[in-house]
Amino acid sequence: MSLSEEAFTKIVHRLGQPEIDLFASRTNAKCDTYVSWKPDPDAISVDAFTQNWNRWFFYAFPPYSLILKCLQKIMFDKSSGILVFPYWPSQPWFPLLKSMLSSEIIILNDEVQHIFSQRCPPAREHTLAAARLCGSRSLEEELRRLP
Repeated sequence: MSLSEEAFTKIVHRLGQPEIDLFASRTNAKCDTYVSWKPDPDAISVDAFTQNWNRWFFYAFPPYSLILKCLQKIMFDKSSGILVFPYWPSQPWFPLLKSMLSSEIIILNDEVQHIFSQRCPPAREHTLAAARLCGSRSLEEELRRLP
């Protein structure tokens, strides 16, 4: 999936300019520096989960099935960046995401068709959001809660 340039510009205007796109390809990368899922001669690496995310202020629009894994990676690496995610408060990962917020949650759309780039077919109707997350504060809070 890829966001439209209009939606990405809105995110950058409100949350800051990321240095790297962690889930991209040469056809949809939002930053000059990006990590791809498959070998790509322009990518700095393959598989974002093999990188230390603390090295950059990142942008990530992962597959929805990887949201929890991304939140765990942000905490483990004590990193900071922008995550695009479906606004699903009933998901088990949503309270963790909220505990990691270092910005407001930006609702990106009323209609998904206006947000996704033309190259991607619209997903089922849902609301997308973006926020700046910080893993270092969340990790400390989670460790304090452990018995």
